[in-house]
Amino acid sequence: MAVTQLPGDRRGLLRIAACDDPDRILDLVLVHGFGGDAFTTWMADPDRIETFWPNWLAEDRPRVGLWTLGYAADATKWKAESMALADRGTQVLDLLENEGLGDRPLVFVTHSLGGIVAKQLLRHADTFGVPRWRRIADQTCGIAFIATPHTGANLANFAQLASVVFRTNEQVAELTAHDSRLRELHHWFRGFYTDHGLVCRTWCERREVRPEIPLLGIRLPKGIVVVDETSAEPNLPGEVAVPLDEDHISICKPPSRTAQIYKSLLRWLDACAREPAPPSRARVAAAPPAPTTDRPEDPSAGTAGPPAAERTLVYISYSHKDREWHGRLRRVLDADPILRDLVWDDTRIRAGEDWEREIRGHVARARVMIILGSPDYFSPDSGARELETEPALAAHAKGELDILWFRVRRHPIETTPVGHIMAATGPGAVPLDAVPPEVQDAALNNIRYQVLDLLGRGVKPMKTAAKRFHIALSFPGEQRPFVKQVAEHLAERIGRERVLYDAYYEAELARPDLDTYLQRLYHDESELIAVFLCADYERKDWCGLEWRVVRDLIKRRRSSDIMPLRFDATEIPGLFSIDGYAWIGDGRSAESVADLILQRWEIEAGRTSEQPAPATPAPAAVKAAGPAAAPRVSPALAIWQEKLDYFLEQEAAEADHARKFQLRKQIEECRTKIRELGGTA
Repeated sequence: MAVTQLPGDRRGLLRIAACDDPDRILDLVLVHGFGGDAFTTWMADPDRIETFWPNWLAEDRPRVGLWTLGYAADATKWKAESMALADRGTQVLDLLENEGLGDRPLVFVTHSLGGIVAKQLLRHADTFGVPRWRRIADQTCGIAFIATPHTGANLANFAQLASVVFRTNEQVAELTAHDSRLRELHHWFRGFYTDHGLVCRTWCERREVRPEIPLLGIRLPKGIVVVDETSAEPNLPGEVAVPLDEDHISICKPPSRTAQIYKSLLRWLDACAREPAPPSRARVAAAPPAPTTDRPEDPSAGTAGPPAAERTLVYISYSHKDREWHGRLRRVLDADPILRDLVWDDTRIRAGEDWEREIRGHVARARVMIILGSPDYFSPDSGARELETEPALAAHAKGELDILWFRVRRHPIETTPVGHIMAATGPGAVPLDAVPPEVQDAALNNIRYQVLDLLGRGVKPMKTAAKRFHIALSFPGEQRPFVKQVAEHLAERIGRERVLYDAYYEAELARPDLDTYLQRLYHDESELIAVFLCADYERKDWCGLEWRVVRDLIKRRRSSDIMPLRFDATEIPGLFSIDGYAWIGDGRSAESVADLILQRWEIEAGRTSEQPAPATPAPAAVKAAGPAAAPRVSPALAIWQEKLDYFLEQEAAEADHARKFQLRKQIEECRTKIRELGGTA
């Protein structure tokens, strides 16, 4: 056991286990919240050190360095000893740097206010320009949020609890008054999460705090749900808050290794470490003995399935009317030496076998389920719903199984039981039958990468993140009649909610801070910005605000997020003669412009043809405005080059020979593709 007794001084960054191990794979820091401390926050019974669950973690994951942070958040002394959030972030950064953290991957497990402290310190590390702190931001790969009020949407309850429980509520209530600061901090964090590819998990309580809290010796006049699902919801791509049957105090104190949150934390930690979990003798010893039975286990009995550790298969669920798509996917997966022995579908059921029993049993052993969505698959009469989809969704809700789904044929996403899960092909789940064959092949191959990553056996070739809008339209009011038609065509293809066109969000945009709010929507919430340039655009103030977003994206080397379209040859500050654009000032229809924008969005999202759309000739006046444009690199070629660079970097740093061999295969595949596209590798 790493900690055998509680220390008297619980302030600062305190060591738990493996902190000096030079072979540790990552470091983990626990950050408590209001009313807690570095140790009792994480104990189901403050009088029994064996309930300090980080000790279990030290046994179950011995190659993880464990620290716990203690700071002034005592319930009865908050007003006297508290520190402003900004100062707290800087102070904790200094503590982390003093312990040498930032030299290897770093993760945080946070409770309540601790999640806000963690985000604040990461913001300082990322933006203050201090190199020794920047390492901490760059090495952070994951955060676990336990009952953290991210946006301040429900902080009235938080302050209400503080006024009763913590007795000194002046500074605590200030969180409610300044909830816009929390929202702004979380807006920054969403960008940090995307840019750094963090692995985050979130849990929230469902029970009210009990009228009597023995730990604090305070009796409440009524029960309170401190941080509900709305306040705890992180609104991060690919992540949702998981509700637990706990209150705000008990949620971070799992009573045993079999508790849902502890098992989920282990899974999350393994995902951050990117290596298979080692066997845990302690977990096995702590588990209750299984009841004996004279009958073999029946996979069809019940729906819970085996523990997550026994799930190893990749299960393909599909309608037999989509056999062609199923066959194409199987050929991609079977070509991978790692996956070919893990993939299972109903074609493996042999004559004479009980097909229903086989399906239920293999669904129960699935670690990843791939769903080929189509009208027939999601039909109420489909047998897949009862035997495959529903058990998979139940396991997914428990964190035991990951679901990768995509549409092979068009149908309404909102009517599907998996519509709340991010599609494997990205936001909107563009149907594969609506894109060219080469794009279909790229999408299926990308699913292979995603499966490998979920199994912990591969690497992501690129970072992708879901944003609220697929396409944002920036235009002057004088061009509204034309742009409105473009927006309508786009909405028909990808959904109205995926198009940022101001008239679609009149109520949302009726706000006094519209300037900064709109800039955030364009900068952080849009995958592609289509900019309609003309003389009116150059002189309009609101267009100028949106153009600042474009210029910042260019500075951040995110020019792939921008698509300039020109009505005329007006000179636009920041746009030069060598910059590519689409000419739409020759009477082109709104529908054709919408198609052009969709082609560009699909190229950048990896869902369209390998070659970019042919450039539309500009009028002679524009052509004469400067030197000839430099040759443009195919976006597809740039993507494969980026993959190659990523794999080369991974291969150079990898020590494991088996992993090196797999990376070299990926490198050769990238080089072959680059040569096919006319590049050199």
